[in-house]
Amino acid sequence: VGLALRLHTSHSELKLHFQQLDVEVKRRTEDLELANDSLREEKERLIVTLRSIGDGLVVTDERGQIVIFNRAAEQLIKIPECDVLGRRFSEIVGLEDQKSNKPVLSPVHLAINECRLVVSDGDVVLHTKDGSSVDVTYSCAPIMDSESMAVGCVFAIQDISHIHRLEEETFRASKLESLGLLAGGIAHDFNNFLTTIMGNLSIAKLHVESSPEIREILGESEAASHQASKLTQQLLTFSKGGAPVKTKASIAEAIQHSVEFSLRGSVINPTFDISSDLRSVEIDLGQLAQLLQNLSINAVQAMPQGGDFSVSVTNIFKWINGEKRSFVQIQLVDDGGGISAIDLERVFDPYFSTKDDGNGLGLSVCYSIMKKHDG
Repeated sequence: VGLALRLHTSHSELKLHFQQLDVEVKRRTEDLELANDSLREEKERLIVTLRSIGDGLVVTDERGQIVIFNRAAEQLIKIPECDVLGRRFSEIVGLEDQKSNKPVLSPVHLAINECRLVVSDGDVVLHTKDGSSVDVTYSCAPIMDSESMAVGCVFAIQDISHIHRLEEETFRASKLESLGLLAGGIAHDFNNFLTTIMGNLSIAKLHVESSPEIREILGESEAASHQASKLTQQLLTFSKGGAPVKTKASIAEAIQHSVEFSLRGSVINPTFDISSDLRSVEIDLGQLAQLLQNLSINAVQAMPQGGDFSVSVTNIFKWINGEKRSFVQIQLVDDGGGISAIDLERVFDPYFSTKDDGNGLGLSVCYSIMKKHDG
């Protein structure tokens, strides 16, 4: 009887123990499920945050394989996320040192293997999947586990092309301003000399009625002086003395007249598409004519065999510093061969010309006039 009682008691204790164990397992399972749910929510929030950040972000695992590729990275590198997940970072992101034109060692490789933050050193070019290039800056940070081992990394990349364009714009404006101070002084003095020369030539022509040959020579000299006077006006456009004298005017008629006058005698066929409701603008009509004449002459020189030259003028709106502003847009398009990529970067530089007889002021003048009219 005693043995049976002891066995019965042990069985009851064991049963109770298992019941308590079952409760504990269920409690821990529920805690684990809650922890997993919380972890999934946190991961989802992290992914949403990474994908909404304005800079391009690429997250990799410890092998350098891409696990997250946000929308900004898609737009910058020109490839969708679905095409890069699971692929190695080095296959997707091509970086090159701008000065040496040599490939940049994968920042992901350095961050993971050396467990350190890697930041771009100097100017770096990103080669996108559509064949274009973008100036960028980047940083790459390792993701560390509890044992201080790298289990992946976060690569952040930013497009800085607009910063470089702004720097170039500022440098060009500074160069034009410096040139303007010099050109203004020279042009004023030179113009005074030309006025005296042209006056003397006109008087001389009155005293040589009997010699047609001399009158012809004097006439040619007078014409050359007029051409030189026009050149001084281009130089004055750079200077403070060449600041526009603006009046409120409708420019439709002035545009058509300037273009047709500049193309007179050429084999170029101009066409005009000018909005009937064109707004009036504050403008120096003389400088507008000079700008249009320079561009029209370029079109003639670009199409020696003839071609079409289309001019369209329309009202547009642009947001500038949070303010909606109205503009009149003038667009001129010719059928010429275009400008090489190398020359394109320098076309607005004073005295740069691809023509043997060019003075390199035409497009510089156009640029200066446009800037002085807040264009």
